[in-house]
Amino acid sequence: LFRSLMSVEGKFEHITTADLEVLGDRTGVAGYRDSIARVADAVARFDSFADAAGLSAERRAEIEVRLELVRRETAGAST
Repeated sequence: LFRSLMSVEGKFEHITTADLEVLGDRTGVAGYRDSIARVADAVARFDSFADAAGLSAERRAEIEVRLELVRRETAGAST
């Protein structure tokens, strides 16, 4: 993996939904809550996207591991 040169509220990792909300409020990004919700919905529907793309069980498992890490890092924050 690579590390982005951009931070969110001073963080380069373990960025939560709450961090994104603070950034959106502070910078006045229009529609940021809807964008956060849409990304969360897409992640939640990964299985249907994987089916449609015909992903192998091995590749699906690799992606699921990464998605679970994202879910854990963003857990507990409001959306």
